[in-house]
Amino acid sequence: MAAGYTCPVCEYPHLSEPPRSEFGGGSFEICPSCGFQFGVNDDDEGITYETWRRRWEAAGMPWSSVALKPPATWKPVARHVAPGGAALRRPAPAPGAESPAGAAAAQPTGARPAAASPSPKSVAESTNRKAAAKQPATAQPASKPAPGKAAARKPAPVKKTAAKPVTVTPAAAKKVAAKKAVAKKVVAQKAVAKKAVARKAPVKKAVAKKSPAGKASRR
Repeated sequence: MAAGYTCPVCEYPHLSEPPRSEFGGGSFEICPSCGFQFGVNDDDEGITYETWRRRWEAAGMPWSSVALKPPATWKPVARHVAPGGAALRRPAPAPGAESPAGAAAAQPTGARPAAASPSPKSVAESTNRKAAAKQPATAQPASKPAPGKAAARKPAPVKKTAAKPVTVTPAAAKKVAAKKAVAKKVVAQKAVAKKAVARKAPVKKAVAKKSPAGKASRR
C-alpha cells in the first residue's frame, strides 16, 4: 500500500487526503484504523485527538474499517494504556530539563495551553491597584483670587470681516443707467408742465384803496 497522509490520532500513514485543508477545514475522511472522522468528531462534537486516542487505546486499539483490511506492516503502539488496560506512567522530567518548546509539543492537539501562575510581585501590584480604585477621589479646592485684586476679564476680540466687493455685470449696469435716464426725463417733464401752468394763470391787479380823508377833501 502506497504511503499517504498520517492520521494525527493513531499515526496511521495511509490516509487518502490531508486531515485538514490549507484553510483549516476538515476532510470528512474516516480513518480506517481508529475510526476518527475529521471535521465531524472534532468540529461538530468537540472531541480532541488526545481524548479519542485514549478511548481507542482503552478499547484495545481495534481496526475500525470493515471494507478495508489492516496492512501487515501496521502495528500501532499504545501511548496511554497498556495492553492489560492499566494506564501507562510517564517518567517525571528532571528539574529544568523540560524546555518550553518540549512542553508545547507534549500538549495534545487542539487543547488550550495552561495559564502561567502569576508571580507574587504581580499579585501585590494588582491588589494595590484595586485598593486605589476603591478609594474615593479627593477633589482639589479651587484657587481663590487675592483679596482686593479682582480678576480682570479681557473682552473677546471682535473679528472684523472685510466687505466683499460687489461685482456689477454689464447687463445690470445698462439697466441702472436706463432707469436713471427715465427718472431724469420724468423730472424734466414735470418742470416744463409747471412752467406752462404758471404762464396760463391770470394776473391779478392790485386795486389801491382810498382813505376816508381823501374822499372828504374831494367833496
